[in-house]
Amino acid sequence: ALASFVRQEVRAQSADVAVMWVRTMRQQIAAATTTERLLAMLSTSFALLALLLACIGLYGVISYDVASHARDIGIRLALGANRSTVLAGVLRPTMTMIAIGIALGLAGAVLASRLVETLLFGLTARDPVTLAATTVILGCAAFVAAYLPARRVSRIDPALALRAE
Repeated sequence: ALASFVRQEVRAQSADVAVMWVRTMRQQIAAATTTERLLAMLSTSFALLALLLACIGLYGVISYDVASHARDIGIRLALGANRSTVLAGVLRPTMTMIAIGIALGLAGAVLASRLVETLLFGLTARDPVTLAATTVILGCAAFVAAYLPARRVSRIDPALALRAE
């Protein structure tokens, strides 16, 4: 409704000026930032895909490492060890390795943040929320990757674990 009024007022001022497209400021900004929004959406999608692949890879490596100790766990269980003690014994070194990996990863992220600082808009390269969220997600994925196979291996029959190799 306002567009026809604007056209009439412009024609009243000057008949030589043609008003083709009348847009609101929001429409103008949306049209001007389409490429940037598309690039941001693609970057976010690729970042989430990279995070998913990192979690899957982390799960695969850690679960393989924990499952490779099946024979050791079988021996401990055959000698009368408590299942919760065996589970804690498997998780302790794995969680130590995860803590060292998180510390090194955070240090590397802080050092590498200078490289991407110019590409970020609206947040700093050392954004604490982003670093904390990534750390929590990867830490939880690593814990689950260690806990599930350790729990599975600690519940198997010791005789089967010893015969498996």
